[in-house]
Amino acid sequence: MLWIHINCITSIKHINIHQMIGGYIMDEPLMTVEEVSVMLNISEQTIRRYIRNKELNAIKFKRSYRITKEDLIKFIREGYRR
Repeated sequence: MLWIHINCITSIKHINIHQMIGGYIMDEPLMTVEEVSVMLNISEQTIRRYIRNKELNAIKFKRSYRITKEDLIKFIREGYRR
């Protein structure tokens, strides 16, 4: 969990959020490529290939990718190939 201090004119407020990526507040935790590869029992390289080929939606964060639970469920329902 991440705590952000926002300096207001009159006071400092604490905002409790799970993730903040690209200016959007995400209510759900994001999974790494490694976590997804373990869940699906396929290699990290294959997960990255799915991302590159736009078969699996992911958010680029610094030098890595993050996948939402919603995008992973959609990917599984569409029938990924091993």
